[in-house]
Amino acid sequence: HICLSSPQSVAAFHATMTATANLEDDSDPSGSKNKSGQVLQRRSSGAHLGESPEQQKSGDSGMPEFDIYPDWLRVGPWSPLATIFIVGFGIWLLWSASDAVATLPMEAAGNVADSTVARVSRLLMAVYCTFITARSIRSFGWWPLMSYTMVAYTLLAFRLLASAIGLHFSAEALRFPVLVMAWVTTTVWWLVLVPLILVLMPGGREARRGFVKFNFSPFLINVHLLNLPIAMLDHRTAYRPLRFWDLWVSLLVAFAYMLFYLNIMDRNGIHFYIILSPRPWWCVIVYAAVVGVYVFIYGAFG
Repeated sequence: HICLSSPQSVAAFHATMTATANLEDDSDPSGSKNKSGQVLQRRSSGAHLGESPEQQKSGDSGMPEFDIYPDWLRVGPWSPLATIFIVGFGIWLLWSASDAVATLPMEAAGNVADSTVARVSRLLMAVYCTFITARSIRSFGWWPLMSYTMVAYTLLAFRLLASAIGLHFSAEALRFPVLVMAWVTTTVWWLVLVPLILVLMPGGREARRGFVKFNFSPFLINVHLLNLPIAMLDHRTAYRPLRFWDLWVSLLVAFAYMLFYLNIMDRNGIHFYIILSPRPWWCVIVYAAVVGVYVFIYGAFG
């Protein structure tokens, strides 16, 4: 879940991880092996995202480092339980689609949503979010757009734009997906990932100082912190009660991202969220917990 933006923190982090990988390579010249005994050759993470050999050597391109994760989480066959859960959840989505459509919201959102001031405000916020996304593409390339964070931020911009120009069905379909993804992104980053990274990050005080500096960069503040109050303000100023339709659409979006992540990103060595690895048996616990978080947030607002 890391979109590196500070060259100093990238360099320190990359250097430490490279040294660790070199030690591992020296201890096992033939490479590590998976459960079937197949030799696994390590590959620079940045190569998966278009990093050049020169950038790999310098360590200043901003590419995340996936090679720090154990091979058994990154390479090898899926657990049968992962396939069973994913297929079963897809079947449930199809089976419950008619119930979701039956609860399509018919009532209008709050009257303030249709005022000229509200429309202009949403349009300006949509332009601002688009500007932040464009700056990230210019600074880091296209790869951050594959992250859950940037998918959530892009959908937030689209909902704001749809509300501003009168695309009411699209805006209402994205109401809860945008809200739940903002809550997940912000709370997981600040309450779980940041403390863990600060505690477990190798490299000592200097590396932690670089991480803190990168974490409070304008880009990270926008996509990991300001996204939540924007999404909440958007929901509350155009309020309507949530329905099962809203939960169903949000789970459909999450399911679509999960399929994209596991079948395209994971298979190509891009492990943004290693905890979602489909290889250990306990992956079903993680997947069920993700669904549980969505249901909990829906209950809090629905």
